[in-house]
Amino acid sequence: STIEKIETKFSKLLSSGQVVFDRKYLSSDEFISYIAKFRIGFCFYGWDLINSNYNYKTAPSGKLFMYMAAGVPVIACNIPGFDFIDEFGAGILIDDYEPETIKFAIERIESDYETFSRACYKVAENFDFKKSIIPYSNYLLKNIKS
Repeated sequence: STIEKIETKFSKLLSSGQVVFDRKYLSSDEFISYIAKFRIGFCFYGWDLINSNYNYKTAPSGKLFMYMAAGVPVIACNIPGFDFIDEFGAGILIDDYEPETIKFAIERIESDYETFSRACYKVAENFDFKKSIIPYSNYLLKNIKS
């Protein structure tokens, strides 16, 4: 339904070719390679959305973990689901989106960029699904009755 709204509202831009929908998804590896080209990532949710939907307060976005896997520190909204950013030192959590606040966060990351970047890799390793699932899959494989 969102695409339909966009196609209706911006039909001239779409038909002119100035705006294009690329509906091909990148693989995880392709996306990480793309995101690695950036120096700092941003993970912002609208505060109204955060306050109205518990899921947005507690569930980190998939893009955030892609930034971590690429070693790209983030500036993110200060919500419980992003606490690990602060715990690992992989970026800066902010309480508002004022330009001064964002500028301060950028300057803080840039002041010790390599440390922030290394922390991102530690986050990625800590939350690696394939690695964390191994004990469970081994248990199931050993206990499956043929």
